[in-house]
Amino acid sequence: MVYYRQKQESVTKVGIKGNLHYNSDGNNKDSLSNRFRRKRMKVFEVFFESTFADELKSGKTIRILDIGGRNRYWNSVGFKYISNCEFTLLNLIAAELDNTGDRRFSNKIGDATDMKDIADNSYDLVFSNSCIEHVGKKPEWEKMRNEMLRTGRYYFLQTPNKYFPMEPHFLFLGFQFLPLKTKAFILKHFRHGWFAYIETYEQAYEAADSIHLLTQKDLKALFPKGTICKERFLGITKSFMVMGKASD
Repeated sequence: MVYYRQKQESVTKVGIKGNLHYNSDGNNKDSLSNRFRRKRMKVFEVFFESTFADELKSGKTIRILDIGGRNRYWNSVGFKYISNCEFTLLNLIAAELDNTGDRRFSNKIGDATDMKDIADNSYDLVFSNSCIEHVGKKPEWEKMRNEMLRTGRYYFLQTPNKYFPMEPHFLFLGFQFLPLKTKAFILKHFRHGWFAYIETYEQAYEAADSIHLLTQKDLKALFPKGTICKERFLGITKSFMVMGKASD
């Protein structure tokens, strides 16, 4: 389980594969991926404004725990209330801070499924963008959900839709529906998505088994009282956002 984005190489918009990488590059402000992130941020802002209206009026600092977060993300999506917030970035490995002098961001090493060193209701909001699919399967999803609801007063979680045709991590059509051994074979012999060249079959198997995408039914089961919003591309649901009050 890795709750941080690995450093991605610069890519050029050449050929089908080049276009896929270019438009899914989180470091490229003009990529389709970042345009989607900025659109999702508008959904988050509406939720944030209605949830923390009193705090925003009074000037109170709002504490956010970002599971799997990077400050690069917040600095690139145009979140208009960034100056009103204090962010803790939780990762298995300390995330790379773009600006170490920015006191709004701090790193915390921890496991999203077991945040035992964080007290109940320590944060105003627990946020997670494209992370829950990396922590394991249903038992781990439930543990992460429980920790989100325990440590924060409110939550906002985004995750890719399993039934969107293009698997977003490996950039391979229908990859998520292939047998695990087939996935491992493909990863061992070909480079896909943002994964570097994999030397052994064991490493390929581990990489293939490291991502488990969720369906809308999965999210509804995890957050039965949460509000689910759909992000669409060409009429197909690309990802889900679920948000709500932890005590509901």
